[in-house]
Amino acid sequence: MTGNPLQFQWLARPTSMGGFPETRAEAHRAIEPDPIPLGVLWHYTSPAAAMSILQSRALWAGWPTLMNDPGEMAYGASVIFNHLQENRHDYRHPDEIQLILQYAADPRADMQAMNEPGTEVLPSTFVLCASREMDDLGQYRAYGSHAIGFAADAFENRTWLPVQYSPDEHVNQADRLLRRYDTLLDDWPLDEQNVEAHIRAKSYFQIACAYMKAPAYAIEKEVRLVVGPDVIATGHHVGRLGITPHIEIKTYSGEHFASALRIGPGAVDPELAAVGAASLVQAVGGKFDVAVSPVKGR
Repeated sequence: MTGNPLQFQWLARPTSMGGFPETRAEAHRAIEPDPIPLGVLWHYTSPAAAMSILQSRALWAGWPTLMNDPGEMAYGASVIFNHLQENRHDYRHPDEIQLILQYAADPRADMQAMNEPGTEVLPSTFVLCASREMDDLGQYRAYGSHAIGFAADAFENRTWLPVQYSPDEHVNQADRLLRRYDTLLDDWPLDEQNVEAHIRAKSYFQIACAYMKAPAYAIEKEVRLVVGPDVIATGHHVGRLGITPHIEIKTYSGEHFASALRIGPGAVDPELAAVGAASLVQAVGGKFDVAVSPVKGR
């Protein structure tokens, strides 16, 4: 496999993920961190997004390449690229893996594929973020003044996994990904006709990057839910980087679809914001508390 990595784009034709040598769950286990016990998870967001979540009883999982922080995926990508460069002799197909990584990390490949005449909607991977830390000032500042609490098991048949902040864990994650690529290349040569292998290769990369963050962010205690790669976007919203494709992740249908709503220091007047939020919770049939966070913004 030689040439420009963009030539190995997603091809516009119907695909079936059933032909892969492993199930999606097995593929994820090969490169994701191990699950840990979870309690209440907190989703920090803006007032407008909080209202949408409460009204729809659903959260949006978006494309990983269009997350609000453009550095989210870049950190993991740099770890993976550097690990390959420093340990090329450990892998059977280092040159091919290098080309796959260049393709998987470049969002221009998505645009090039979508601009092809007759392109059908392409399957993708989607990421939803939350935190195990309640009332974290940094997250109120970064993501929004409202934090909605959910029980981790409120999302049926979904598994939240912890983001890894340890450099040692990042090396392990990168190694698992590259070895998975070695296996993929043994069984599925990445020529331009192998659409399923292209999608799987990109998904592997996105999953691995989604669970790596720099050690400086460990205070966030972030967890993520990754869905894909055989998923089609069901809607779009406006994010920090522009229009973002998403899928809806539904919570429980009952009155306890959320556990709590907290108003942080980013609100103009947290006390008044809590009054309005309590009215909304009542209007949508929720049975959980609205409270003002004791965290001060300065």
